[in-house]
Amino acid sequence: MIKMHQQAAYPYCWVATSEEDRIIREERKKIPPSVKFFRWDIVSGLRSFVNPNGDPTQWVWGTVDETITLPTEMLKQLVNLPGADEECDGSIIFMHDFHEFFQSVDVQRCALNMKDHLKSTGKMVVFLSHGVDIPPAMRDAIKILNFKLPDEDELHGLLSRFSIDYPHEFPKDTQAIVDAMKGLTLEGAENALALSYAEKGTVDMRIVLDAKAANLKTTGYLTYMPYKETFDDLFGLEKIKEYAPACVESGEGEGILLYGFPGTGKSHMSKALANHCNLPCLSMDMAALRGGIVGETEANTRDCFNRIDAFGKSIVFIDEMGGSFSGMDTAGKSDGGVNNRVGKHFLKYWEDREPGTCYFIGTTNELEPFLEFSSGAMLSRFDAV
Repeated sequence: MIKMHQQAAYPYCWVATSEEDRIIREERKKIPPSVKFFRWDIVSGLRSFVNPNGDPTQWVWGTVDETITLPTEMLKQLVNLPGADEECDGSIIFMHDFHEFFQSVDVQRCALNMKDHLKSTGKMVVFLSHGVDIPPAMRDAIKILNFKLPDEDELHGLLSRFSIDYPHEFPKDTQAIVDAMKGLTLEGAENALALSYAEKGTVDMRIVLDAKAANLKTTGYLTYMPYKETFDDLFGLEKIKEYAPACVESGEGEGILLYGFPGTGKSHMSKALANHCNLPCLSMDMAALRGGIVGETEANTRDCFNRIDAFGKSIVFIDEMGGSFSGMDTAGKSDGGVNNRVGKHFLKYWEDREPGTCYFIGTTNELEPFLEFSSGAMLSRFDAV
């Protein structure tokens, strides 16, 4: 991810992630040691990533200058870091929490002034932050990159390391434990395993699932919980009870939209479908994706879809979906087009996602918003209404 952009001489990239250490160490494995790594934050100043023992797996942070604590100072200091020459292939500098500093005109101008120097010397700055807040003056200069949550192989590796550090009798179904950890950060998954071991003396999948539910709840826009609704306690709707599970189990289904008056069993059906197919059910609140600062809504949307992807095969339930799409094509008049961009992100994700992963099931009391948004493009994505 970062290697390609550094080779293409991008001056600035931005990654919205809470896994700062993980992304740096993952990229260090992929990028040759001839490309130097540095990091800066307002507390520790400038540090370099070194392996003093010559072991390529043992990288530690060494202090370069802890007195550089202002963002403008650090940006000016970039001219003194190693560039591309006979002994070095350039530098990647990770800067933390710049969403807090970029509203300053001094910081913006200093970054823009450094752009040509970075391009010509093989250096690249990667801003690491929990969100994305890029001022208009910097948007053309910064490339936003996507860093995904741990995949299945990484979680299997974590479980193997955990079994060595905490020897005990493991449940036989390790795949079920890995599935339970999907959607967590690597640190979050490790904490869930440690909590389970502290409480039970082994890995209890229910404790891991509880930890995941609590973690997702903090986002505000995505929740996970085991619903109790089943087809047996849902009267009627016999055709959809037969049709929807067949779509999910085929691996080729996209989603289904339930349209009807309140109280006709739409939400019940959505939750019961997950239980019937024995899949986790994620509840997505599209209204909660909206943030209060520039770029926050888009960052929330990307994070939401990253977490859905990390879950693997699942049911994604969106209640009152029509209200979320209402007025999207005209939203730019009042909110700068943020609501419209959420809808476009949704459409793009729907088109690009891997088949047979998540299955969307939405409910609505009105169809007009779907017909109005992008000339009905959203409505055409569903298998059926």
